Amino acid sequence: MKREYSKDRIQRIIARQKELRAERKLAGLCTTCGRNPEPGMAQCAKCIEQRRTVWKAWAIKRRKERKDNGLCVRCGGVPIPGLTECQKCRDFHKNSWLINSEKWKPIRKAKHQALKLEVFEAYGGPVCACCGEKHMEFLSVDHVNNDGAKHRKEMGWKDGTGGGGGNIYGWLKTRNFPPGFRVLCMNCNFALGHGGTCPHQT
Repeated sequence: MKREYSKDRIQRIIARQKELRAERKLAGLCTTCGRNPEPGMAQCAKCIEQRRTVWKAWAIKRRKERKDNGLCVRCGGVPIPGLTECQKCRDFHKNSWLINSEKWKPIRKAKHQALKLEVFEAYGGPVCACCGEKHMEFLSVDHVNNDGAKHRKEMGWKDGTGGGGGNIYGWLKTRNFPPGFRVLCMNCNFALGHGGTCPHQT
């Protein structure tokens, strides 16, 4: 049976929690659990991850509910016909990106590189399976059965050419790195895709 508290007791609990957080912050401890926090953060790694998980699940649920009800997925307003956002939210986030792009670009690049490396590790490491090239800048994911265009169309990229590498990396990770892919450098990938064979193998 769910325990019910009076309004006064709830307020006392909240006030005590605020006091505890303030005390832990002054002591240089995680404000949630009292362990050692991450450098430059107010919480430890475990509490940060738990908070992110809870907020992410809540955000996904709220976004889905708004979409199902035909509302703007960001603010709950009236969306632009055929889209999931209202004009106000689209303008705000477009302007926000333009204003803060110099701050966010390196963060996005670092996240992309980390995702790329994770995918490469799942398919044998950051090294070309054909020629042994190891420079990350030259490596990409290849469809073993040479059906990349068909796969991109199935994923919603209409002409089979769009989407970019970042999309395929995320797609692979969310599906626990399915078989049928490998790491190739751009030269080997291009040669196989356009000629059917790679000069390194002949």
